[in-house]
Amino acid sequence: MMNDEKFGIFRGELAKYQITIDREDFDVQTCDLSIRLSWGMFGQYMDIRKDDMFRDEEWNMFFMFETDDMIGPIKATTTYYVEDGDVNGGYRECTDMQVIGFVTDSQCAMMRKRCKCVQADGYVMFERIDRSDASTLYLNLVTMDGQPLTTSSGEYIKVKKNNLK
Repeated sequence: MMNDEKFGIFRGELAKYQITIDREDFDVQTCDLSIRLSWGMFGQYMDIRKDDMFRDEEWNMFFMFETDDMIGPIKATTTYYVEDGDVNGGYRECTDMQVIGFVTDSQCAMMRKRCKCVQADGYVMFERIDRSDASTLYLNLVTMDGQPLTTSSGEYIKVKKNNLK
């Protein structure tokens, strides 16, 4: 599911999303995932592997893509693997398909309506984000003079950021 106010994307923008897979049997640290973004009338697509994504310290996963050559709805087909002892190899493949955005050259609100023809499995969520520093949830703790505080072994002392939207 997505926030409707961030559904529309103007062509040429760099789009940045957070992906969350909320299943007990999915561990983002050990299970693989990939996303195929598809758009347009001629079957254009781009593949984003887990290795192409970036994460923060709590394993929240993020990805970005250019929209210069895109127009219309962007369909995200997510393939991910869950731990399953009943399957040879220990992992079972799952698939989710949903429209995550609409690339347009127009400000017309009608162009940004959502496509209802999706096959979302209910576990995969996308959120378009604006944060410029999504790769970290923490800041270095500093003195009033701006000097970082460190432990006796020289490691920086970090504090968690607030209001990360």
